[in-house]
This record gives sequence, C-alpha cells and structure tokens, in this order.
Amino acid sequence: MRAVNHACGVRATWLKPGARRVMGGAFFSVLLAISTTFSDASAQSPLPDAPASAAAPNVRPPAPDEAMRAFGLVESWVRSGTTPAQAPDAPACIASVTLRIDAQIVGRGTDAASDRDALLRATRAAMAEASAFLNLPNDALADERRREAFARARIEIELGGSLIPFSPLSFAEVDQTLRPGLDGVAARFGDRVACVFPSAMLVANDTPAQALAAAISRASGDATLAMPMTREGQPGVIASRHGAAYYRFISVHLAQEAPGAPAHFLFRAGGITDGATFDADAIATMGEIIAHHLGRLAPVTGGPGVDGVYWPLLGQSEPDETTPLDLALAAIALKEFSGTVQSIPGRAGAAMDASATALRLMQRLSQMGDAAMRDPGTAAATRVALVMVLRDIYADDSELGSLTDRALKATADIYTMDKGFSPACTERCKPLVVYMMTALSEPGSHQRGLAEDALRRLYRETKPEMLVAHMPWLGRAEIIAAAEQVPAAAALREMREATWRHQLTHDDAGPDAPDLVGGIVFTSSRVLLPTWQTARPLSFLATMIRDPRLTDEKDRAGELARALASLRFVRQLCIDDDAAALALDPSVALGGVRASLWDQRLAPEAAALALISTSETLRTLRWMSLNTPDAR
Repeated sequence: MRAVNHACGVRATWLKPGARRVMGGAFFSVLLAISTTFSDASAQSPLPDAPASAAAPNVRPPAPDEAMRAFGLVESWVRSGTTPAQAPDAPACIASVTLRIDAQIVGRGTDAASDRDALLRATRAAMAEASAFLNLPNDALADERRREAFARARIEIELGGSLIPFSPLSFAEVDQTLRPGLDGVAARFGDRVACVFPSAMLVANDTPAQALAAAISRASGDATLAMPMTREGQPGVIASRHGAAYYRFISVHLAQEAPGAPAHFLFRAGGITDGATFDADAIATMGEIIAHHLGRLAPVTGGPGVDGVYWPLLGQSEPDETTPLDLALAAIALKEFSGTVQSIPGRAGAAMDASATALRLMQRLSQMGDAAMRDPGTAAATRVALVMVLRDIYADDSELGSLTDRALKATADIYTMDKGFSPACTERCKPLVVYMMTALSEPGSHQRGLAEDALRRLYRETKPEMLVAHMPWLGRAEIIAAAEQVPAAAALREMREATWRHQLTHDDAGPDAPDLVGGIVFTSSRVLLPTWQTARPLSFLATMIRDPRLTDEKDRAGELARALASLRFVRQLCIDDDAAALALDPSVALGGVRASLWDQRLAPEAAALALISTSETLRTLRWMSLNTPDAR
C-alpha cells in the first residue's frame, strides 16, 4: 500500500499487510530475551529493605495482554478526566504515563513503587501536570473541561519490571553496561527514588549515564551532586558518601498515533523491521517516504517545513538553518530516486514528486547568495545537482542560471596539476570535488585528465582504512573514469571486505537487540554503536554489485544479502508510523533518518545518503533480475 494523505500529513504503510513490523507476542519475545540477561543478577541481589526470604523480584515487564489492559485502564481514566481510589486490575509494575496534546507533551507521571497502584499514581500525576499546563480552572465546570481537553490527548505508557540493583563506579561504566533506548535507570537516596524511563532518555537525547545523573539529582535534591567530569561526582563516590543505590530496569512501551487510536508496542521508540519481508516494494516505499521528508527542506506554499538538524521529539531544529550542502546533496538524491522508480509500475507519481522537490531545493539554494558557494564541496555538489535538475527544465530559469555561474566560478581553480587541491578544499570536500570533475567531463578531454589526476592523488593521500569516509563519491568517480579495468579495484574490494567485517550479524547483536542487525560499527569501542553512517559505504557497495570488474558472478548473491541487511538497518533508522507517534509533529518527522536508534536527531545528509542507498539497491535488484541466469 502506498503512502496516502490524511489529516495530519503523510502516513506510511511501510510493509505489506501481514508483513508489518515485529509486534505482539513476537515483539515481546525480544523483551523476554533482554530480561533473561538480568535474571541471575536480580536473584542474587534483592532490593534494599526486602526480607531475606523474599522471592527474587520479577524483572520482566507485564506481558503483552497485561500491558494492553493497562493501557485501556489509563485511557479510560484520562478520557473521563477522573481516577478511581484504587486500581486492583492494574499490573504490579513501575510505570510512566505521558500525555500529548496538540503536538506537545503536557503531562508526565512516573512511579517506581512496583505495586498495583503505581500505574494509577503515575496517571494521576500526568493528568495533574497536564491540567496545570493547560491552565484548566478548578471550578464547577472543571470536570467537563478536563474531559474536553483530555479527549484530544495522545497517550503513551511504559511499564517496567522490578528495579535491578547495579553498582557502577563511573558514568563511563554506565554507558558501557546499559543499552541505550532499552534500559531504564533509577537512583535511591533513603526513601526517595527517582527513575528515568527509556522513552524519556530518547526525548532528551540522553545517554544512560546522563539519565542516571538526572535521577541522582532528583532523588537527592542536589543538582550539583552528579558531576560526570569530576572524580567526586562519579556514581561510586556518591554511593559511598551518601548511601545512594542505583538500579536498572526494562520496560514495555505502548503509544497511540492519534487520540483514541489503538495502542501499539514500541521497541526503542519504534518497531522492528523484519528483514524477511523487506522486498523491492518495501524498499521503494521507504524511498518515497524519505523523499517526502526531504521535501520539508523546501515546502510548497503553506506546508510545514524544517531547517537544519531536526529533533522530532522536541519539535526543534539545531542549527536553525539548512546548509547549502544539505540542499545540493538532497537534490542529487531526489533526482537519482526519481530516475530509479519512474519505470516501476505505480511509482510514476513518486518519481514526478521527487523531481519537483529537487527543483524547489535548488531554487531555494539559488536564493542564498554568494556566500553559499564559498565551500568547494558545496559548489561541486551544486554543479552536479544543477546538471541533473536543468536536464528536465525546458523553460529558462534565470535564478538557476545565476547559481550555475556562481558554482562554476567557485570551482574554477579548485585543482591544478602542479599544486593539487586548493587550500580551501578540506578532506570532506575532496571526494565531492573529484566526483564533480569526473562526472562533468568528457573522456579524453583536458578536464577528464585533470579529474583523473585528482582522483589518483586522493587515493594516494587516503589511508586504506579511511576510504569508506569518501564514499560514495570517490567510488563513483573511479567507475566513471575507468576503462576496461578499474585501477583501484583491489582497494575498493578491500574496503568492502573491511566494511562487512564490521557489519553486525544476528549473533553479534544478540536476541535482545534485533534492531541493530545489519548496522556497520565504525569504532573499536566494545559498545555497539551503529549509526546512520552505515548508509555511507552502502550507497556505493550496492553499486559495486552491478560491476563485473568489482564483483564476480559467484559472489553477487552474498554481496546482495549483506547489502540488504545494511539497508534493513537504515530502514530501521527511518521515522515510520510507529516512531512518529512520539514526535511533536508526526507529519514533519515522518521519513526522517535518525542519527542512531537512540539519537533522534534527523540530519538532511543522513536522509540524502539513505535515499541514495535505496536507489542503488533498487537498481541492483533490477539489474540482477535481468542478468542472473536463474532469474531469467
């Protein structure tokens, strides 16, 4: 099913019916896998003040059916505007309740008591905070006003298992021990307990260590106690001097996309993309939604827009201005996607929309003035994008003509045979400059000779382990310039092998982190941190599969499987219906690509490279269907 318009913008149905995200019992099995990790530790470390003979605490959160019933209880209380004296039907758990009205968090309540009334108390706290936020008067019409206001609320709940003691000595140890976006944290000072749920960490873009510092501040009442940059402010020192105790917990997370809509389960504030059903149709739909999101950089009149890096859970941009390079890269990605899907049945409209969006982006770039072309990489990307956009414009466009002149002037002396790259050309600029020089020159021309000299120089200057940072532009330039053989074929194959060695498999991620599968880890840290940078090598590795000079026929199937696994991870980073439920404005966030699964920032460059990876993978799937003997 395609993306369709609805009241709050564009809604994505990412997978075909019956092949949606991993939810329900299958989803909950992931939580059980996580809880198993903690079982032994919790059995050996009873909570403070618990009787010695007490049974080991249940670290597992409520089961799916219990969680759904709990959500129903909360919704009934919120919609009625009142809460009962007790809640005997609620599960015994720690609880967090969040209320959103008109794209704002208006109320949040948490309770760490782990009894059956914890959910009730958390709901009361959220409703009280919402009433104060909305400035609802406490008069004869108070109940009616609350019901009217809370009828517009989107509800989100998190239900956690028992608090599990752990004793980190440093904040660095906290980040090494806990799973970002999955583990909650709590701190106890005497009878005061403060907890931070995973969703709150995601909203604030906090690491587990930052969340524990916040819990320490709230539980102790001293905002200066937890100081991660000092020895005295470490959790171990605080525990020994102040009698503090620390805990972790896992939770089940439910939210609704709209007021009154059914609740759905979330995993790290989203769903889990099933690689088994991630086919060409799902990939093309993924591309459509990313393309639509990039259109927010230059919205049509009256439409919502974004600038710079967007924080969907906060509804803010930082910095508050889109860079010229963002616009140029997005235009390139959109034109490539348009050309990729225009011949796919049912996708012609998406192709036209992507092409029109690319034109709007370049028109916005043309209005930025001469300063926009000071960066050589931006000028190079702009020249490439202009060639792609102007190819489809039949009427004169004086604004784009002026932009072309400025980009040409900015790149006129960017590289010479004797001096090499201009001092203004940074390491980040060089691959874009080389790609521009190669792509826009004719074979045998002086300009092509200059481009090939720059290409070989950049290879000589780049350490083998750093080649991946120059993708896809350096790889593309190599293929364009190559004749019968690819001079850097060995280096590109070695880069590919090194990349796949850093790709997370199911065994690497383990049963408690299936959303990480396919991600590329570009660090020697023992903490697994795949990010949107996975799209950088993927945007060229998918291309390599189609080139017989770089990939033997016998290796194509294996290379495609690895590329699809990484694209599945990139898809996991995309804001879909599930993840958009937590955004302040779902229609703006939809289709953005998160920096990581626990860093919600949406950067235009991440979306652009994700869209390029999508296009290249679709091209490769099509090419293999036509060139693989068994497929014909």
